[in-house]
Amino acid sequence: MGQAAKTLFKSLLPFAIAMSISAQTPAITAVTPSTVAAGGPDLTIIITGTGFLPNTGGGIAAVGSQVRFNSTALVSTFLSDTSLRAVIPAALTAGNGTATIQIVNTSVSSASTSSNTVQFVIGTGVGASSGLTITDITPSQVSPGGPDVTITINGTGFQPRTGSIAIVGSQVRFNDTALISTFSSENRMTAVIPAALTARAATATITVVNTAVGTDNVTSNSVPFLIGTLITITNASPLPPAVQNVAYAPVTFAVTGGAPPYRFVLATGSVLPAGLTLTAAGVLAGTPTATGDFSFSIQVSDGGQGIGLKTFALSVRPPAALVASETSLSFEGNVNGDQPAPQRVLVTAGDLRQPYTVRTDGATWLTVRPPNGVTPGGFAVLADQTGLAPSAANSPYKAVISVVGPAGTLQIQVSFTVRDVPAAIGVAPNLLKFSSRVGAPAPPPQTILVRNLGGGGPQNFTASVVGASPWLRLSATSGRTVIGQPATLEVAAVPTGLAIGIYRDVVRIASPACAEPNCDVAVNLVVTPPGGRLVLSQTGILFEAKRGSTVTLQNTIAIQNTGEGTLNWTAEVLPGPATAFALSGPSAGTANATTIGTLTISANPAGLPSGAVYGRIRVTAPEAANSPQTLTLVFNIVPADAPNVPVLDNGGMVFVAQTGAAARDQQARLTTGSITPVPYSVSVSTADGASWLSASPSSGNVSAGSPATLTVSANATQLARGVFTGEVNISLGGSLRSINVIFIVIPKPPAAAFAAGETGAAGPRAAGCTPAKLVAVSSVPGNFSSLVAWPTQLQVRVFDDCGDAAASAQVVASFTNGDAPIALQSSDARNGLYAGTWTPSKAAAKMTVSSTASTSGLTPATAVISGAVNPNKAPVLTPNGTVSNLNAKVGAALAPGTVAAIFGSELASSAESPSSVPLPTSFKGTTVLIGGLEAPLYFVSSGQINAQIPAELAPDKEYQVLVTVDGALTAPDTISLSPVQPGVAAFGNGRVIAQHGDFSLIDSNNPARSNEPIVIYLIGLGETNPKVPSGTASPSSEPLARVVAPVSVTVDGRDTEIFFAGLTPGAVGLYQINFRVPAASRTGDLPVVITQKGVTANSTTLQVRQ
Repeated sequence: MGQAAKTLFKSLLPFAIAMSISAQTPAITAVTPSTVAAGGPDLTIIITGTGFLPNTGGGIAAVGSQVRFNSTALVSTFLSDTSLRAVIPAALTAGNGTATIQIVNTSVSSASTSSNTVQFVIGTGVGASSGLTITDITPSQVSPGGPDVTITINGTGFQPRTGSIAIVGSQVRFNDTALISTFSSENRMTAVIPAALTARAATATITVVNTAVGTDNVTSNSVPFLIGTLITITNASPLPPAVQNVAYAPVTFAVTGGAPPYRFVLATGSVLPAGLTLTAAGVLAGTPTATGDFSFSIQVSDGGQGIGLKTFALSVRPPAALVASETSLSFEGNVNGDQPAPQRVLVTAGDLRQPYTVRTDGATWLTVRPPNGVTPGGFAVLADQTGLAPSAANSPYKAVISVVGPAGTLQIQVSFTVRDVPAAIGVAPNLLKFSSRVGAPAPPPQTILVRNLGGGGPQNFTASVVGASPWLRLSATSGRTVIGQPATLEVAAVPTGLAIGIYRDVVRIASPACAEPNCDVAVNLVVTPPGGRLVLSQTGILFEAKRGSTVTLQNTIAIQNTGEGTLNWTAEVLPGPATAFALSGPSAGTANATTIGTLTISANPAGLPSGAVYGRIRVTAPEAANSPQTLTLVFNIVPADAPNVPVLDNGGMVFVAQTGAAARDQQARLTTGSITPVPYSVSVSTADGASWLSASPSSGNVSAGSPATLTVSANATQLARGVFTGEVNISLGGSLRSINVIFIVIPKPPAAAFAAGETGAAGPRAAGCTPAKLVAVSSVPGNFSSLVAWPTQLQVRVFDDCGDAAASAQVVASFTNGDAPIALQSSDARNGLYAGTWTPSKAAAKMTVSSTASTSGLTPATAVISGAVNPNKAPVLTPNGTVSNLNAKVGAALAPGTVAAIFGSELASSAESPSSVPLPTSFKGTTVLIGGLEAPLYFVSSGQINAQIPAELAPDKEYQVLVTVDGALTAPDTISLSPVQPGVAAFGNGRVIAQHGDFSLIDSNNPARSNEPIVIYLIGLGETNPKVPSGTASPSSEPLARVVAPVSVTVDGRDTEIFFAGLTPGAVGLYQINFRVPAASRTGDLPVVITQKGVTANSTTLQVRQ
């Protein structure tokens, strides 16, 4: 066939098709709309019915179905054999009146056939109501074969009737059958559908017709009525908005009821936005080409008698301008030092899903990943100073990042200051705490991270135990830092042969790049009697709800026994001013080496005013030496109009799959504080740009009482072995949170090497796979938002690159807002979960949390998340900030009765001291609880409290410290008590505060003399005889309160004669030692050493003159 013939054939093909179709008789069942106000613009109508034919003559059909308005042919569009679209020109509806709509089918081979006519009303007919509309019907669906059914029709424009089947007034019709109708009001009618009309599964229409004498009838819109077993489409309406000329993220309609397979179709009379299609499997997709607000109904059936229908709204909008969370970024780095922490930029386009591409201007030091995404999304920005010279003063390196979207481009300015600074070694954490039992195996080792925080490249260092304690052992005595990765040093505490007590030493990291004591790490070991040890996975929980909400919130913590035997624990909510907190589920249980207890706490906001509500839960286990443990609860009630933010119960996921396979799906629960449903949208991104990560649903509505479940999937079909990272981004109310995702793809082993059912916690393990490194993911969502002084739950999951959970890793979390690093504890070894509570003490608009996981033989991993800490006025304790007032050592043990300094912020409203004895345990709204006992107070201020450790507490145990300020609670901190811990009062230059026999001060003008009796003052000398209750003055006459544990004093290495050692008469918590300066002492500042039960006090000197 020649080209000309082909062209002619193609042009005649539609005509030939039309010739082959006989002009079957069409029928109209409905016209929507069927009324219009006079004088309006052109109007598009939808005609539904049967027997419609495709047209081949353009808009006004020459062959096919033709829509006529009275006798005028309209521009018509064939949609299906049951649906046509036509446009009524404005000129035809300029004045009030009635018209008829009719379909004429024409063909070449047979005569034309015409449909029934349907009345179309322009303006208001005399005696017929305007605005006749059905808004809804109840019920809208019945099962086939049932009895007569009464339906209620709600709407507007209904009129009284004059008979059961209306002659004048409103008449309800089922398809074309008039029903027995009852007028209730102009907004409500009822009608009875006879059983014969609902005998079989079908779809019908309900309309209301207003009739009057001498005028034309007015017909309402038609509403579908379903006859069949109910199938419910569960997707929320409205659907996520679409963007003109941008591919719409496919929406898969989900159902409940009926039985698969299901078939989806557009309901009669419904039209999708141009460019979108609906598959029989229920997938709505395509690229919309026109903007507007659309409504359409989706019908589903199951091949039996199951049927369902739901109407959806969908807005198609023009592309929106992209919005970035940052307009500029600043980095600082050191020559031959670690790269600065990556920074994250969030990209949104309102509530629209729009693609974007990220580009740099070619700066070699600048990297973005991933380079493309879909809103809501984001990308990481990395700066690398490798090969860069130091930047000139006030002249950093500069670059531009462009984010390109359908509606234009936005730019982000980037600056990078590179400094030439010397090496500066830093260590984290600055305190390690071990606990063991007499005769028990050594507790798990802990890790010190050594990092070069300055420049100068890798640095050598040595490690040693300052006090040479035999129980303290190091994995190495030297090491070398690496650029971009901390060096690790394992520290083990071996309690073999140790008696019950508190032991302490210091690990010193020595290097020219570190000055003492900045690289010292204190190590505490508590040895208790045989038994269990009670550990809570969190020490504080923050709940948040909007005022007016009545939805109960829940959170769960783990209860562990890291000691021996089985703990029988019980939990209770302690009495307080609020009754918002309760225990959900068991309040008692057991915990041992194989059983982890769980405790679920609920918080009910009903009736609570805006502001913070505090509470405490006490967990007690008689078999544990450190029982009880307290959990602080904070319930933040925000105003009802506060912004909505997404809240996730799982911000970190680890997937494991073999090459070519899909991993098991994981889920996250999404909620928000809103009392009414609000929309959310979901997108995914991967660092490598590949499409292995997906999440569903892609959108929906969520509220405090109706959470959503997000299902996240990872598929390794196109991936080789390796570790891949990605994010699931959730946008809600203008805020974005991210689920951090790691995908470990392992080689597929031979079938014989894979044991049946052998799996790791996150997926199948690889037989024969040799791990080389750790991988870590934070369960705190990306772009987190915390509050100063209130607890943030930290959880990190750690695996190796073969997909096995790392059950014996050490995890240290570090914070760029200046908070001290903290060590996380294993809370679920099987799933590689490590947990702890971070109570921020410093606000930061932008910061990162870096959680570094390490274990012997594998390369460490660091999980980095970005977020913010917002200001908040509430009390907070400095971690390990309860120290001896005269011998301050971070984390060191204290003695019962010691005067302690407690550091933090917002600990009191003003700086004041009480003026009465006994000392009060509550002063100016501040109370200190130590081991559950109220501590006597010497002094309170915002940043420091001086309190007495209750003398009634037993030594060789650990206790929690909490502070309440006007009803607000801190998260607890932990201290350990030993029988004695002497501290000597001294001046800042180290000279002891001492008095002559006449109580005059010893100083350079009036020094001590050889053989002279003098007095020095101390704290922490422990138990006395007689015992003196906490906060009360010691006896001023015999029997004086003398120390039980003997004390020794040497001056210049020589023993002294002690006359008295005990509490200072009339004082509270203050001790004194009266002793004689050794005869023939030399002149000078002589060292004074006080020792009690093997514990040495702080070093001091005494001015002596012969």
